[in-house]
Amino acid sequence: MTQDLHPSWTFAHLNTSVMLPDVVSWELTGRTRSWMNVMWLQGKAEARLRATSDRTVNVDLEESLFARAKFRSLPDASRDDLHRVCQVIRDEIGPGARPVIHYSGRRLASTETDNCFWLNDDQYSGKLELVKRNQVEEWLGAPEVVYLYECDSAEKFLYGCGEDDKGYHLAACGKGETLPKDDVFSGVISLPVKAAYGWHCAQSNRANMASKMVVGDICDRQILMGQLDWVLTLILDAIARDSLPKELFQKLFRGDLLTATIFRRFILSQRIMKRTGCHPVSRPALPDCSQHRLWTLWDNVMDMTVMLLKEQSEKTCPIIQTFFGIILNGQYQNHPDLLLSALSVSVECPKAYDLLKAGWIKLNGDVHLQECIVEHAVKILQSGEKALWHITTKFLVELFAETPAAKELLKPDIEVNLLNHLHGKADHSLVTHTLFMQLLLEERLTKSNSTRQQALSASCVNLMTHHEPIVRLWAVLLGAKLPAAECPQLRSRLEHLLNDADPKVRAAAIEACVSSYAQLPEQKDVLIEKLLPMVNTNSSSLVRRELAHALNVYVADRTAELITIFKQETSKPPEQSKSKGKAKAKQQQLKKGSNPTTKSESTLTKGWRIITALQSDPDPEVSKAMQSIVAFIKRTVAEQDSTGGKRKKKTPIGSCPLAAKLQLHERLCRDLVKNSKTHQNGDSGEDSKENDSRVLNGLPLGPRNPTLPLLNHQLRSVQTKQAPQMVRFGANRQMFTVFKDHITWQDHADESGKTHVLKHPVVTGSQFKVTSLLPGIPHHSSSLLIGYNDGSIRLWRIATQSDPELIGAWQGLHDYGDATPSAKTHGIAMTSIGNQQLITGGDAKYLRKWNLAMEATAGDISIGTDQAVTALVSNGVYNIAAGLDGGTVRLFDTRAEADGKIAVGPKHSHPVREISLRADDLSLVSVCSGGSVHLVDLRKMIPAVKKWSWHAVPMGVAIHQRLDLVAFGGTESLEVYSIDGERQCDLQKGASCVDFHRVDAVLGAGSTRDNAVLLYGEWGQ
Repeated sequence: MTQDLHPSWTFAHLNTSVMLPDVVSWELTGRTRSWMNVMWLQGKAEARLRATSDRTVNVDLEESLFARAKFRSLPDASRDDLHRVCQVIRDEIGPGARPVIHYSGRRLASTETDNCFWLNDDQYSGKLELVKRNQVEEWLGAPEVVYLYECDSAEKFLYGCGEDDKGYHLAACGKGETLPKDDVFSGVISLPVKAAYGWHCAQSNRANMASKMVVGDICDRQILMGQLDWVLTLILDAIARDSLPKELFQKLFRGDLLTATIFRRFILSQRIMKRTGCHPVSRPALPDCSQHRLWTLWDNVMDMTVMLLKEQSEKTCPIIQTFFGIILNGQYQNHPDLLLSALSVSVECPKAYDLLKAGWIKLNGDVHLQECIVEHAVKILQSGEKALWHITTKFLVELFAETPAAKELLKPDIEVNLLNHLHGKADHSLVTHTLFMQLLLEERLTKSNSTRQQALSASCVNLMTHHEPIVRLWAVLLGAKLPAAECPQLRSRLEHLLNDADPKVRAAAIEACVSSYAQLPEQKDVLIEKLLPMVNTNSSSLVRRELAHALNVYVADRTAELITIFKQETSKPPEQSKSKGKAKAKQQQLKKGSNPTTKSESTLTKGWRIITALQSDPDPEVSKAMQSIVAFIKRTVAEQDSTGGKRKKKTPIGSCPLAAKLQLHERLCRDLVKNSKTHQNGDSGEDSKENDSRVLNGLPLGPRNPTLPLLNHQLRSVQTKQAPQMVRFGANRQMFTVFKDHITWQDHADESGKTHVLKHPVVTGSQFKVTSLLPGIPHHSSSLLIGYNDGSIRLWRIATQSDPELIGAWQGLHDYGDATPSAKTHGIAMTSIGNQQLITGGDAKYLRKWNLAMEATAGDISIGTDQAVTALVSNGVYNIAAGLDGGTVRLFDTRAEADGKIAVGPKHSHPVREISLRADDLSLVSVCSGGSVHLVDLRKMIPAVKKWSWHAVPMGVAIHQRLDLVAFGGTESLEVYSIDGERQCDLQKGASCVDFHRVDAVLGAGSTRDNAVLLYGEWGQ
């Protein structure tokens, strides 16, 4: 028989009460010598149970599945009686069903053969005859029959079973054993709850309570009898699963419903009959389960039952809640069948989900049980059960996020719109979980109804306007799975979200647009024209990588045209020996293959220029992808040239140079579990006191001139293998040192003094030099922004317990595809405004603003001159001071319209080296590379309040943010002055780079001559 392992059938097995007639209703007399009881379930009864179990989500003590077995008792049966009953059964049972024949012959002499029954002759003359078992099976038309033998030495009936016997045989006792006179075995099979209760009272010396027998219908789970029957069924099933081999368990307990019921009660008989000196046996052989540890749990339930009956309070029956409470909180959590049943009770559902998820790895060997759990959870979502909706979606999302292989357990034919069950005020975490589940179902769906998809698309479009970024994100990811070609509103909304404030939403919109435009080939040039500008305006690595894959898809579709463009850019002028006709023919051959419009040609040319420029992108994944695309085009051209211009094989349309990427929702599903809390993207008021530049920069107010000559106290001296090129202080007491090929940092508050190392990127043909270092920007705690001489920026997450992690890398100053500056001598300068904005400058005619929260550009500020920016600083709110290569200092206000320039300071004779906007917001200090110092009143700007110069050309310059100090490092000395020009202290030791701590009177210095990093001053409290 083929076993039906459909998950809903498991639910039916665990929640169906099968009623058998009790022993009292059997038609017996004092002179009855033997009898046969025949039981079966009608085929339509099983079909009804399957249909009901498919619809049933939870029981909650109000409803239960039940089946009433049909029964025919044949006392002292004749051959003809049995034959007629078998014919009736044959007509009523379904295919593969297993009828049950219970044979009792305790008052008959032993049969002469082991595979026969004693029956009366047809005339009831008192003469007995033998009927073979295989004859009965032929009458039934069922190859698999369950036999129960209740007589002394019943085991002998098993001896006649051959190897080809497909029946199931249960004997009440072993060979040579005598059964008790009160039909204990029959009582266990017919009414197991009553038998178990009576036996428990007898064993616990409560014989007086045995008379208060449990009464009622086992199908009514609002009363004691129904609840005890359910609990006993679950315990017996769990014992069987725990004790039997997997294949045998599935065969006996997950196939025919009546067979599973009989075998469960047979396990109970092992325990009860053992105390009477009998040992039930079976074929196939079941192990002795009478000592299983779950019997302790059943004994506890029986003790509670005795107390309820004693107090006559069984009408308010807490058996089910108490039972599942013990399962979920005690030592029985390793029985997943019991946890699965707990999902049927709303009160216990949350704890059951938690335990199932925590122990999921233990179920890897039982795919069927995993299917049962997932299908039952999906049924709850389909039903819209409000009490269980949130915890069920949370369980499934966490399960699929942490165990991606579990997604395969979802059936491919679940066609449902879960978004219809969301109400207007639903929590955003519930909305995102629902979107995630709908996405998985759409991904698994093989065919879909267009009406449902249109309704789903409309719901998706509405959620794309949600105020929470995470909701918009998963709405976009779901929208990528829907046919956008049939829903213009969906396509329009996806294009709008290409400029969303959240970088993850933008990345998802790119993926969704590429997917939707795949259905509209004629519109792909329109899409790529919208995506190309995003390369220059996005600093997010996630967005840029999605753009790289979008370009990859575009290249796959327009390979022939891009080959033509590549050849045109690299082709040499025609040789003089060739005629003009041949040259013209060659040009026509290059253009052959497509006839794009002028707009398309422009888009293609722009796209190819950006692809080639992105080969040097700071993000390694983007640069590697673009290098692969360019190599693909070059390789294709080379193959054509090797065959004399004739291609042996046409480049297949849609053959992408890059391998298929992991879809975005698969990469973000773990973040969905971690980031279920509300995202807050608040904007700070510009004029509030919280925006005071001194507060934002962490600069306390108070006296600014120190009394301690800081160079007289050396805190630390560290020898290095290479010459230090730059020193910078970070948050708290972190100190960063830049070397030729790496950066080190130490936390001087850490007594261990551990040194952390960060290697510079290695790119063939490029020599990276750090020109700017910005540690600990407020928006990214424990971070480090590094600016290089090529204008690129890399954002690292640095932690003391782990290796540095690259968060993002992008071109911070120049646009891709534009003409590269003729000379990049100054690199990039950086400063931050508030907790979200980064300002960059360098070899460009503008300052570029970056929104660190959005990971996108916030516009450019024109400098108004061709001079390069050599120094950059902000007051932390809205003012920016830029020092230029020509020696001037320009002040900008980011709130101002147009170019934002508000003043120009006095000019130095050399390029500006260092600038500081003082904490009082009234003055500015600038130092040029020649050593001259200007102290400027911001209210006047020109002329300078004070000018003075250092006596030499400095190698390093630093201005303290809080204290009125300026440090100069030279080849032979290290000196500290007040901003008015008065020398505070000096040291006859050279320093090539210097930096002050942001708050404390501490100076860091690096020496190229001694290869050392020195620390002077004294830390504050």
